[in-house]
Amino acid sequence: MISSEEVFSKFGRGISKTVFKLPNGREEEFYIKTEGPTVCVLALTPEKKIIVLEQFRPGPNKIMYELPGGFAKGVDPLSQIKKELKEETGYEGNFEFVAEYWDDAYSTMYRYCYVAT
Repeated sequence: MISSEEVFSKFGRGISKTVFKLPNGREEEFYIKTEGPTVCVLALTPEKKIIVLEQFRPGPNKIMYELPGGFAKGVDPLSQIKKELKEETGYEGNFEFVAEYWDDAYSTMYRYCYVAT
């Protein structure tokens, strides 16, 4: 990285204009979403039904069905997802870690995924 400048920040998210020197020597400018780590859970009821939330999302400009989850900055991901599931749905359960991954190539968001029964 050659330089990075925050161009927007609100609600724990931001955009940074970042210049990188690529392996071929060329310099390129990228706009990176700066976001903290998140957690999500595929929660199953005793009847094996998936618990989802219905929420408005401004990006697609529509109400969407989503898995329970949220930000996990500065906290243990497992503790946070247990808290999120209880707060958002009223459910508790047995949690198993499944995977972790980068949200996308232009974001600093890292997501921790669980299954709960």
